[in-house]
Amino acid sequence: MTLSPERRDAIYNSVHAALLHDYCQTTRLDVDMIAAIKAVTDVVHSAAADAAERFNAAACGLLTRLPPELLVQAFSHLPLSDIVRLTRTSRLIRTITRNAPSLWSEIDISRLSYRRSLEGVKHLLAISKRAPLDIEYSSYFDGNEQILHLLASESSRIRSLTINGSEAASSAAFFMQPMPRLRSLVSCSPQVTMLNSDWAPNARYVEIRGPFALPSAGRSPFCLLTHFWGWLPSDARRLFRLCPLLVNLRLEFITPDSVPFLPEAPIPDTLVDIHLESDCDLTSYIEQFYGMHLRNVRIDGAHAAQCILPLWSSYQHASWTMDIVPYIATIEDDDKRMCFTFNESSFEAALAVLGTSCFVNLTKLTIQCWQMDAMIEQIDTLPSLIQLELDLLEWPTPRQPNSNTLCVPRLYTASLVLFVSDLSKLSKEKDLLQSRLCLTADDTVRLLPRLVLKEPSVADVQCAAITALTRYAHDIYVGEHLFWTREEVTTPGDVP
Repeated sequence: MTLSPERRDAIYNSVHAALLHDYCQTTRLDVDMIAAIKAVTDVVHSAAADAAERFNAAACGLLTRLPPELLVQAFSHLPLSDIVRLTRTSRLIRTITRNAPSLWSEIDISRLSYRRSLEGVKHLLAISKRAPLDIEYSSYFDGNEQILHLLASESSRIRSLTINGSEAASSAAFFMQPMPRLRSLVSCSPQVTMLNSDWAPNARYVEIRGPFALPSAGRSPFCLLTHFWGWLPSDARRLFRLCPLLVNLRLEFITPDSVPFLPEAPIPDTLVDIHLESDCDLTSYIEQFYGMHLRNVRIDGAHAAQCILPLWSSYQHASWTMDIVPYIATIEDDDKRMCFTFNESSFEAALAVLGTSCFVNLTKLTIQCWQMDAMIEQIDTLPSLIQLELDLLEWPTPRQPNSNTLCVPRLYTASLVLFVSDLSKLSKEKDLLQSRLCLTADDTVRLLPRLVLKEPSVADVQCAAITALTRYAHDIYVGEHLFWTREEVTTPGDVP
């Protein structure tokens, strides 16, 4: 452990006071006291600096034997404030850090002192030399105009740029000069005008949290841009033509008036992720994506299910998973398996549009227990289901004797999400799973291989009586912890 600046100052002050007191006691009164104090101060300062250096060098012995390049690589993962503290540990560490421009190339205005922000930026720009810059600029407080133009003057070095602020004019300076090294742009300004690709030919990621304006038609495309995130109302019709290698598209605040301005075909062959947030019906717009192998499609809004169901129907040949949550509909390709996230009403819509046959290839289901009870009344088997997550946060009513059950012959894992206070109910509800699920396969009754209890801790479950569950499962987990296994007990009722 090295000497901190506080400990070093405390030692310095203590030694200085002791020496000065001793000097005054043994020196004649006619001696110049100012000269005496200066002499003592110089001696103490030199001695304390050497002692601190030797102490820190000994504490950093292992570090000082490592190659400087390896130290710079390790220090690059530290925030700027910690790198500044490193310069105070030893002369060697200070020399290494100050001779590594890349360590000083991350400039976050919000982390600099208000009164010293301009001087701090000037110092960082100087010490970082020609290293690529990662800048986070904020215009939330006054007095930033000088800093803005100082940073904009280094536009040729900017590798990533994050702009936080509500003044459009405050960020315009960044878009007036070319940024040949820019790879990532995140802007929270209310209006951003993207120039042609010559302005940022290496841009890969653009996130504009506000309306935006695209370059005029005929401009050369952004050939490396793969991720785009923007808000409407904006004219995004040329987006696909300007970004021929687009992989991920996210557009928010889509209104009925802005639907005609959504990106138009031709759709890039590389596009696999789409996220649209809208409360209007986007069914007609989604039609152009039919037949494409999209890895992830998410629509947030009241009409999410009816927009995405027709698109999903083209993937019926694939195994898929289902999750039921409010106001969201999602298709995800999870290891070549399709995942459909329904909202609360879209299960009935799926049945109406696709019929029960679409559930033959369902491999994973996340659902609330009361919704599952309604599902059992319409579907009698899920032959491909492997994983089931049952939400018990709203405790279900007991099933009536001889009620329908859901046949799940391939089910391997069932997870129960419940409150700690519901563990007592779980111990009394002996037929919670048995009354809803039938694990029989080829007339052979089998145990559930893996039962998982989510939310409660191991200590909580140890205090509860879960004997009923042990008669149904081979292994019981609490989170990722194996709580009980049939191989370790002599009778099914023995619970730790």
